[in-house]
Amino acid sequence: MLRGLIATLTIGVALAAQDARSFKELSLGSPGCPRVNDTSVGAHRAAGARPLKDAAVDEVIAKGSRRNVAAFGATDLNGQLKTLADLKGRIVVVGFWSTRCEPSMKMLQEFRNFQQQVIQLRLNLTLWPVHFEPWPEVMSFLRTKKTYFDGVEVMRLGLGEHGLSNLVNELDSLPTVFLIDKEGGLAAMWSGYQENLLLSRVNRLLAER
Repeated sequence: MLRGLIATLTIGVALAAQDARSFKELSLGSPGCPRVNDTSVGAHRAAGARPLKDAAVDEVIAKGSRRNVAAFGATDLNGQLKTLADLKGRIVVVGFWSTRCEPSMKMLQEFRNFQQQVIQLRLNLTLWPVHFEPWPEVMSFLRTKKTYFDGVEVMRLGLGEHGLSNLVNELDSLPTVFLIDKEGGLAAMWSGYQENLLLSRVNRLLAER
């Protein structure tokens, strides 16, 4: 049964990915990855460059070695705080993104595809696209690009004890993705966008017992 669900997820996301358009006209900035809180030209990576902190496709931290990050949280559009601890029993994908780079647009499109599959297949999987930018700017962006990102539920970074330090000391570039297991353990992280990398790692966690 589980094997069938994984196969369906793999096929569904692969097919949905074919609908992705050129993202050059979608972002507000460069085709590279901006460094956090810096939108200058010099902060962006060249298009096609390997992502920062690049990792092998099959790199997932062993279950016994995962750091608990359940205190991390993010707020929704209504200002309601949600933490990873609230989602125990579910796999959570936390993806930090910006309206200002193509790789973030590709990640956001992938998150939308996954969210649709989660509903259809009733998977124990939650996706948090987390941003740093002001809500009005982000919501205006999503309304303008509704054709591409309709249905994506974005979150804003939590503060204090629920902040970024639960996951990492600092983010070097965007997008950066953190994969959290059902017990709130950090199973994987990577920066930049790599096609099918998220799918591969999610499938590995879905197969864990």
